Amino acid sequence: MLDWLLGIGVGFIIHEAAHEAMARANGGQTSWKGTTIIYQGPNEKAFYMAGLASQMIASEILLTRDYQTNFTKGWLAFNVGNAVSYTIKNEITPGGYLDLGKLPKNEARQLETVLLIHSYTVADRVKWKFVPTRNGVMFRKEL
Repeated sequence: MLDWLLGIGVGFIIHEAAHEAMARANGGQTSWKGTTIIYQGPNEKAFYMAGLASQMIASEILLTRDYQTNFTKGWLAFNVGNAVSYTIKNEITPGGYLDLGKLPKNEARQLETVLLIHSYTVADRVKWKFVPTRNGVMFRKEL
């Protein structure tokens, strides 16, 4: 279970590191407000898309490896869950949500479509088994 949680944490770190890398590549400045990164600089669109793009790239790389490990399942669960939650939150939040909220509505909807389709294909390829396992068998705490 700990390795599954570690995978989720790594997914989050990679997402945020992609924002930071894009900021540095563009000569921009970043600061943090809780778990949200704030950007000041050129090419804002690329900065805001870097985190979500890194999730899609990481998922494709992970799917070429042994994705049945709990660590990888946690990372993939973060990537899929975060993309889907961003899409839902962007649709229900007035003015948009975080990275997607920085885009014009038509562009945000296009990206939401890509995120949802990609998330579905990742989930389908791992057979929707994102939960941690013990010796290859899903486990749950007995009541």
